Amino acid sequence: MNVGSAEGITLAYMDEIHKAFNDHDVEAIVGFFAEDGEFLLARGPESFGTKIKGKQRIREFLTKRFAEIGDMQWKPLTRFTCGNRAVSEWVVTASLKGGRRLELHGCDLYEFHGRKIVKKDTYWKSSESAL
Repeated sequence: MNVGSAEGITLAYMDEIHKAFNDHDVEAIVGFFAEDGEFLLARGPESFGTKIKGKQRIREFLTKRFAEIGDMQWKPLTRFTCGNRAVSEWVVTASLKGGRRLELHGCDLYEFHGRKIVKKDTYWKSSESAL
């Protein structure tokens, strides 16, 4: 289900971002971010997870992530935009080391300045078996 669109940030633009992630196209993904954009991961040492700030650090993180998990894919469920914000709800799947299968429901909360991502904040649900 897709709901609404915001001025400048459309569902078609969100599709472009989503495609870049599913294609593991690190340069395209980094191109969507502002120079000092923030990518907040769901897990990490802080209450907000881990903050990756700046295009170069985001590039390094994603290059490593996609090298480690080569078949990671996001299936969109619900998306909407409002003003300079967007939400993308998804299911991510991947094969992990040791043959384990990853399947998580989650969402990304986006904040844009113009058409550049200034903040991408990821959240996900975890099954009891994953704890």
